[in-house]
Amino acid sequence: MEISGYKLDQILDGQAKPRVMIVDSRELCGVGTKLALLQSGIQFEVDHVADVEAVKSMASFKKPALVIFSCSNSGRCVYGVADEIKSLHPEIKTAFLARGFSSLQLERGLRVKGLGFFLEQDSLQEIVGGIKRVLAGEKYISKGLEMFVGHLDHQKINHTTTRSEILALTNRQIEVLVYLAKGSSVKEVARVMHISDKSVDSHKYRIMHRLNIHDRVELALFALREGLVDL
Repeated sequence: MEISGYKLDQILDGQAKPRVMIVDSRELCGVGTKLALLQSGIQFEVDHVADVEAVKSMASFKKPALVIFSCSNSGRCVYGVADEIKSLHPEIKTAFLARGFSSLQLERGLRVKGLGFFLEQDSLQEIVGGIKRVLAGEKYISKGLEMFVGHLDHQKINHTTTRSEILALTNRQIEVLVYLAKGSSVKEVARVMHISDKSVDSHKYRIMHRLNIHDRVELALFALREGLVDL
């Protein structure tokens, strides 16, 4: 078995160390996670990236085996960035770290081919073990997820279903929906996503038409109800 260019037996023998990139705009949290992993005696390199926008260029330069996105990042939607990284570098594995996941958030992570879902309150031992499984190409779902998604069986995660209306949207449309629901203007969304105002307006029209929503207030309520945004 190979891990992004490394043979698993080489890693276990200490001959090669895959690189893990932690993406967390909260400087103290990101650095703390990096230091905790390094002190745990893990057999891989660890980088911390605070700027979500910079992770794509950093990934192209450093070629990590795994990128772990904190879902508490400010700036770009992490699912959108993860999707772009997978498009550019299919060999790079992605995972997500959060205080809790709704079934819809899990579905979004799986939709962009995320392999790992970690809770911030997981023990260091659990996180390290999960990272090793993801590096080996396995899917890892935190055992604590049942606390947040009691109806979701993590052994059958690939068979979960969420609202058909949302799943009918593209990843980019979902990202636009989230920004609009949070109150961002069309110009602000265009700037953050590096697309034109016209493209945002086009996405906005298609989203509202598909969801049968008629104004921004209704859109915000829909996103809040479905767990796409928090209060």
